[in-house]
Amino acid sequence: MNLNTQRILKKKKSKIGFFHGTLSIIGGILLGYLIMMVFSMYIPGDNAIKIMPSIIVTPIAICIAGLWLLFSKTTIVCILKILLLSIILIFFIKVF
Repeated sequence: MNLNTQRILKKKKSKIGFFHGTLSIIGGILLGYLIMMVFSMYIPGDNAIKIMPSIIVTPIAICIAGLWLLFSKTTIVCILKILLLSIILIFFIKVF
């Protein structure tokens, strides 16, 4: 990676840029969906009972995850948060 790209990724900004905002939206949707997949796996009962809490709580989880990503200091921290939490949630989905 050249020096200019490293400087852009690690630069602290007072304003949120277009890339950081777009990344927060996409990451929030991804993380909210994965969180609700893990959550619905642990609810006992048939599919009708499992899907109702997921329908209600998924938009709330997406908003919370998006805001959590939006308040990251740098873009690289935002990317790392998305990757690490995605890996952990996928691990819970596949293993348990």
